[in-house]
Amino acid sequence: MIGVAISCYSAHAHFINPLLENIYTSTIKPAQVALSCSSWDKDEIVTGFYKDIPIKIKYSKIVINQAENRNIAAGMLNTELISFIDADDLMHPQRLEYIIKAFQQSSYDVIYHNFEGKIDDHYNDPFEPLDPLHISDKAFVIDPNHSLGLLLPGLENGLNLHNAHVTVKQKIMKRFKFDENWEAYRSEDSLFARMLVENRVSCGYVNNKLSRYMGWTPKN
Repeated sequence: MIGVAISCYSAHAHFINPLLENIYTSTIKPAQVALSCSSWDKDEIVTGFYKDIPIKIKYSKIVINQAENRNIAAGMLNTELISFIDADDLMHPQRLEYIIKAFQQSSYDVIYHNFEGKIDDHYNDPFEPLDPLHISDKAFVIDPNHSLGLLLPGLENGLNLHNAHVTVKQKIMKRFKFDENWEAYRSEDSLFARMLVENRVSCGYVNNKLSRYMGWTPKN
């Protein structure tokens, strides 16, 4: 089973329903969805369904960062696989399908993947058809020239990897957490990836654009 863990805060409240609808259109629906929503006007845990998908939402009045929201959301799932996405991003309809296949066809404990970057005006653009599943058999290594970065040896230049859109096995999430210290703010997803590699967790990469990262500025 696969579950989806969503990090959110009050300024992104308007993204929640579009993302849930986006997830609902997946070719394979998640067994559970969990959201941690901070800087809200209440402290409350709500359980229910989005259509036929079980969902749990934890609202918090306090200001917390993405790392803590991710850890909280993951902790509300009991699925074998936990797939992260942020509230203001979107999934390709086949994202969960491809991720499940990638785990089934490999021995990896963690899967990262490529993504498409869009500016906000293109939030509702149709998703392009995907090429056949392409799993890299190349190991991740630490980039010695970047304090946060990883390298994918043997792959062509210009590949994208979205650190925040990672999928991990439940057993890995029980061992490792996103760094909740504010010193790691906006770097916590990269630091999480680096921590996994440093601890020899087997990480795989799918070179298919399985998510849409919004607010992205193309490089010149």
